Amino acid sequence: MRRVILLKIRSIFPTFKASLPSFCSTYFNAMLTKLPLVSFLVFVFLNSQGQIPQEKELVQKISLAKNDETQIIALGELAELYSIFRDNKKADSVLEKQMLLAEISQNDELILKTLSGSVIDNIAAWSSKETFDRATAFLQKCLSYAKEKNNTHLETITHLKLASLFQKRQLYDQAMEQSVLAFNVLDGKQDSLKAALYLELGDAFSGKGDAVAAYKNYNSAYDIAYSLDNVPLQSATWHSFADFYLTLGDSTLAKNALLESLRLNKKHKSQAGLLADYIDLFRLTVEIDFANKALLLANELKSLKDQLLCKRLLFSYIMVVEKNSQKALSYLQQNPDLALYQSNRGLPNYNTGAIYHYSGQYEEAVKYYLLDEPLILSSFGPSVQLSYFGEMADCYDALNETQKAVVYYEKAFALSKAVGSPANNASLTQKLSQLYARENDYKNAYAFSQLYLEYNEALKKQAKQREVTLLGLEREKKQHEKDIQAAAEALTKTRNLQYTGISMAIVFLFVVLILMGMFPVSKETVRMLNFVTFICLFEFITLLIDAWLHDLTHGEPLRIWLAKIVIIALLLPVHHTLEHLAVKFLSSQKLQQMRRRISVRKFFRPSKKTIQKLEENLEEGTLV
Repeated sequence: MRRVILLKIRSIFPTFKASLPSFCSTYFNAMLTKLPLVSFLVFVFLNSQGQIPQEKELVQKISLAKNDETQIIALGELAELYSIFRDNKKADSVLEKQMLLAEISQNDELILKTLSGSVIDNIAAWSSKETFDRATAFLQKCLSYAKEKNNTHLETITHLKLASLFQKRQLYDQAMEQSVLAFNVLDGKQDSLKAALYLELGDAFSGKGDAVAAYKNYNSAYDIAYSLDNVPLQSATWHSFADFYLTLGDSTLAKNALLESLRLNKKHKSQAGLLADYIDLFRLTVEIDFANKALLLANELKSLKDQLLCKRLLFSYIMVVEKNSQKALSYLQQNPDLALYQSNRGLPNYNTGAIYHYSGQYEEAVKYYLLDEPLILSSFGPSVQLSYFGEMADCYDALNETQKAVVYYEKAFALSKAVGSPANNASLTQKLSQLYARENDYKNAYAFSQLYLEYNEALKKQAKQREVTLLGLEREKKQHEKDIQAAAEALTKTRNLQYTGISMAIVFLFVVLILMGMFPVSKETVRMLNFVTFICLFEFITLLIDAWLHDLTHGEPLRIWLAKIVIIALLLPVHHTLEHLAVKFLSSQKLQQMRRRISVRKFFRPSKKTIQKLEENLEEGTLV
């Protein structure tokens, strides 16, 4: 039962991920671009005043803007606001006007700012075909713009956005194609954009069932994020790992991945990262404390988008777990922003029907479901239709209306064979077999029973394959850890060699300094070399304590700045004192006297006794 609840909540709310680089833009229809901006603002104000929070303020901000940049920023905020509340048509209209103003300004920075919004990112998987088609066309025009301007960065981001859009529609081949095109455009530099592409490509491989390839791409993304010390990107990668393990049916590994992200964000005190962690932990565990913590953080961050998302989580808990329709409806009434979102999803009656469905009020659920059936069949994709047919069949089955239940189960099965999974097929065929047996139609009951056995056997094989896949991933993980360890050892070796080289260089400078002091060299030369030598020494000391300092201050700039002020305040007087003593010593006659005493010539020059003896021998040898 708990697994069913988890699946229902996950189907209602897609995985929340830490923000990756965002973007949306393009050219527009020539007729639309000729509409005056003032007329557009009046149209928006008259058609939507008082519906969405902050909408009126943003419209007023746009009309009072004194320059292009202020207007473009405000238009972007308004477009994002509409997309958050799923009013996609208005969001697209505002985006067009935003781009028009940016193009008229002939300012590349403003155009890029327009193209970096998050409206496309806010499109949900349960959106209409019209919304997806409109967004795809929007990005295709934007791709043409990027190619025309020879802007490879913009072209890469556009491919990334298209890949994400295809991913939501479960068009994995197209998503992979866009990711590969993005890699072809991107340069060889290891940056956050390349890591985001690895994540997107990993998602595509995971959707296609290629677990090992997906895992390798996730590892590549994490390696880049780690090398860049990019905490939000590391956290996003852990969330991708969690989703990946869930597809393999291992909730323990998924939870461990999310806890790694939680540990990382707590260490770096990242509230946005913690918010994402609590949301996905709630979806995984259905522990209400995580949802409450997420809402508290969203309120602290004053993020309208996150507040709305957290309210949706709490609403799903009341609806699916508590199964309390009155409380769910009351919660909607108390939160008008959530009610507005639900109505803007395009299926207001279906959403109301779901409240009654999960609470066991099947007659009410069917009544509301049927109101939106024509819209679902005409405007939504196969995955949405599959869910709808299954829920209608479930309601009719609970009401003992067997024939109607059979009709909807068969519609669901027909779609499931094309877009469903073996688990879904097995569940549907088992239901159909039972319902036909109830109607004494044993021929169809037997036929669907045989299909159920086939799908069930496929599920067993799939479970064994998952075990083999997990073993393969474990080997891949160990190999990756070995590679990381080898790279770390090589880096440590290189660093140690550099430290040794620096130490030897400083010792060499001191030796040269002492040797120079043994000869009659000018004081200015001694002071200059002395200054360089001590600067090298004290900078080396600072270098040695730098890593320790970052660990001690957790990388916080203010703390590092204050700590370095204290360290410099301590080292500077010591530096000046030692430098002064060294110059005084090197300028004295002591080193020159020492040089004469230990002169190398003395070792090769014969002593007086040796000279006298040589002279005597010479005299004896010359006597006649």
